[in-house]
Amino acid sequence: MSRRETRSRLERLTPTMRELLIALLNHTMLPANSNNSRTFAALEERGLIQPDFYDNWALTDEGHKTARDLLKRR
Repeated sequence: MSRRETRSRLERLTPTMRELLIALLNHTMLPANSNNSRTFAALEERGLIQPDFYDNWALTDEGHKTARDLLKRR
């Protein structure tokens, strides 16, 4: 993936989505609830997270890469 594609992929994420991906990378995220279920659904549509067990979520390979890129940009 080119640098331009990576930049545009990261810019399409809202601040809430970015924080959620980083939290999942750091294993500090709680299960989805009604307050952030739309954010989880949006990330799942983008292929960045996937349902795990007991209402928890896990990063996909692309989600893991995206979260690492977000940490580098901080």
